[in-house]
Amino acid sequence: MVAALDSDRLLYKNDPSFQWRSSLTHYTVSTPLLPLPSIYFEYLFTLLTYTLALSNYAASILASLPHFEPKQGESKHMTAEDEKRTTAGLARSVDLLCQAAGVADWTAENVVSSLDPIRATTGGRAGKYRWPIEAGSEFFRGLSS
Repeated sequence: MVAALDSDRLLYKNDPSFQWRSSLTHYTVSTPLLPLPSIYFEYLFTLLTYTLALSNYAASILASLPHFEPKQGESKHMTAEDEKRTTAGLARSVDLLCQAAGVADWTAENVVSSLDPIRATTGGRAGKYRWPIEAGSEFFRGLSS
């Protein structure tokens, strides 16, 4: 859809505005519903949600793995089945985290740059609130590290 809008194969009937609640930026009172004036914001926050979902999925896999730290006075014991399960879980988690890093890095390079002109014209504000930290390339580069 974004490619079609960029190539003018798809045109806006009127200027779109998307409402998002910033998931990571701290606001003093409560998290406002921000009016974001471009399809690129929708694209950006969708990719952010996807990146965080991949990371959370990796964390849930890691949390489900068996723990092998022996309690005081116990000996270490790991069955072959537990070892296979742990190895597979670790490999899957690493794969998911690499995917999340790739999406974040791609977003920083390709999507955030499309928002820079909008950021300049709005003066770094989304309505009466400050620009969300999630809309910056530094944020996505930090996620990809």
